[in-house]
Amino acid sequence: MCDYQMIKEKHPLRGAKGGCTGFMASKNDKVLVASNIDASVVDPKLEVYKPDESKGTYGRILFRYWYDCVDCRSTGVNEKGLWFDRYDHQFWPQLKTIFKKPYKKPMQLEAYCLSICSTVEEVKEEMEKYNLFQMSRYNAFFVDKTGDWVIIEGDNLYQKDEYNKYGIKYAVSTNFIPSKPNLPFSRLTGWEQGKWRYRLARYMLQNMDESQFNREYFRSICEATHTDVTNYSNVCDLKNGIIYLYHFKDYEKEREIKIREYIKKIPEIQDPESPMIIKIPSLFEPKNNKPPEKPVLYGPTKGKIGQSYEYFAVSKDPEKHQIYFLFDWGDGTTSKICKKWIEPLNNITCQLKHRWIKSGDYKVKVKTRDIYGKESPWSDPLYVDIQKKKHPRILPPELIKKGLR
Repeated sequence: MCDYQMIKEKHPLRGAKGGCTGFMASKNDKVLVASNIDASVVDPKLEVYKPDESKGTYGRILFRYWYDCVDCRSTGVNEKGLWFDRYDHQFWPQLKTIFKKPYKKPMQLEAYCLSICSTVEEVKEEMEKYNLFQMSRYNAFFVDKTGDWVIIEGDNLYQKDEYNKYGIKYAVSTNFIPSKPNLPFSRLTGWEQGKWRYRLARYMLQNMDESQFNREYFRSICEATHTDVTNYSNVCDLKNGIIYLYHFKDYEKEREIKIREYIKKIPEIQDPESPMIIKIPSLFEPKNNKPPEKPVLYGPTKGKIGQSYEYFAVSKDPEKHQIYFLFDWGDGTTSKICKKWIEPLNNITCQLKHRWIKSGDYKVKVKTRDIYGKESPWSDPLYVDIQKKKHPRILPPELIKKGLR
């Protein structure tokens, strides 16, 4: 068994929630990039944009998802061979650019750069124009088809070329600021966990020879550095304009996306600002996929206003796919704020707390879905009677005195 497989199987932080890993390598005419998106999200999408000559924008593909109230375009590549990915990290204020003009376009800044830039140098020039205080919580990793790369930290442009013993240039980015790897509190805030993925990816790239410099080896690095919440992974051949896509930690199933061919699928009459949407799970859904079983709901049926009560739901998927739960509390709210579908801890049982702010009878129900979007029926409802709190009467002082005599 090779070293990285041993580390991959035994690493104690495999279960860490969140984080992403990106890396690149180049030599001569070959440039490969890859990344894992480690976030518990439902319905990640591909947005395919066609070029617009009137506005000077390029055709491109963006990876988009919602996570904890944030609408994120986490990764993207355009028809010119420019790729980016972004990595959250602990807050570190970026103040050097604070007096520059703010970026106000509706599109995310990195996605905007992808639409108008073809090289890393052009990205750096564009980024120099703006106040980048918004990047106090994340880095942006850009790579172009010439093998040039940069990690934009906000105030700083990190660009330190490294070569392994076979003359292959490589770089790695994950959830910490590379120019400040030992920030205070990083261990307390959890960002220290990203460094094991960083070290492992670097180790594998340092030991990669030319015969291994291919998408299969890059896929193996994605597999070695994934976490329990890795939702999808991509390997991109920037010279040939091809994305190799993997879904939900399954690195045996691969989908090939030729960027220019996908862009050509967009109808001519479609507005260039309106992308063609492709749900990533739909590219991998097996034939005759069955929905999860109808869930069973447990919990208290009586309660008081403002008090929190815990409810349990149980279901399972016939094909043992990952499932998510959606609670309807009967008061116009579902599950959690900004997070409707909840991932259970053991893929069978989900528990969630809720409090009601008005008295009344509420019908609570729950349903499940698998990673491909197949939904179960709603559970049988659980009727909950929420009553007002009874406050003790406070007697006037004179009556209290009489009672004490």
